[in-house]
Amino acid sequence: QHEIDHLNGVLFVDYVSKLKRDMMIKRVEKAQRMAEQEDEKSHVF
Repeated sequence: QHEIDHLNGVLFVDYVSKLKRDMMIKRVEKAQRMAEQEDEKSHVF
């Protein structure tokens, strides 16, 4: 079933509840913001 899901474009997040999906999205967005901030800091001389 796992490989069939890939072929059909179904992802892990498609199986979780909206609440958990929203929580995961917020966590990823926060991690992206933090990574961008760290990247900006590393370019300052």
